[in-house]
Amino acid sequence: RGGAGFWATCAILEGVMRIGPWWIPLYTLRVTLGAALGVLWLWWAAPRRGFSRARAAGLLWSVAAMALLAARLGYALGQPAYFRAHPADLWRLTAVGGVHGASAWLGGLLAAWIWARWADRAPTEVWNLLAPASLLVAAGAWWACLDRGCAWGRVALSSPPGWRWAVAELPDLYHVVMPRYAVQTLGAAGALLLLPLALGERRCAGLAVALYLVGAAALTHLRADPVPQLGPYRADLLLNVALALGLWGTYWRAWRARMKEE
Repeated sequence: RGGAGFWATCAILEGVMRIGPWWIPLYTLRVTLGAALGVLWLWWAAPRRGFSRARAAGLLWSVAAMALLAARLGYALGQPAYFRAHPADLWRLTAVGGVHGASAWLGGLLAAWIWARWADRAPTEVWNLLAPASLLVAAGAWWACLDRGCAWGRVALSSPPGWRWAVAELPDLYHVVMPRYAVQTLGAAGALLLLPLALGERRCAGLAVALYLVGAAALTHLRADPVPQLGPYRADLLLNVALALGLWGTYWRAWRARMKEE
């Protein structure tokens, strides 16, 4: 038992969990937990929202595939020198990890829009169905990054008194632990706080995602991970804002059309 306790402690310190003969990264488990809760929501909600479970499954696979592809391409665009030298590593996710969060939202929202056009449904209907699941996945991804060090926060050795609650001893991707803004905790908390809005508002649930994207854009001011810059602005800030505005604009047009019909 002492040996088992020793290896369990080592596994926790290394960020993995042992299940029988397998070692599973805690990062993967946390992302999978968020995704699993999202799938359960879709399985329960799809028939109640006028979607068959078979169609909801097709939608889910389409959105997940496009989001993952866009996330990986977005990450590669931020690391051009490495991927020019090692192009085959673009597809080796388990060996050379890395995805880009804002690009994942772009790919997922675009896939949902294309699927809605193909299925002759309003894009807002599809986004409303997917909103709770997408926020659960986002919360799981932020939680996974907390100990892994991805999307790490800026060093906060002399943070303003009003912001000390948002500072913790956290690592970056290179395992350097320092007082940093707890960006991952703030991101996960924001996604979960918006979850009741996405669950309760059928017609405008997707606006919870727009609010989340605005919050994610604001959090970029506290992040220290390197991303491409467009002038003085981080690319992920601009992309998050553009996606939020696109969602707001689509819902505004849908609301105007509904008012005219009524």
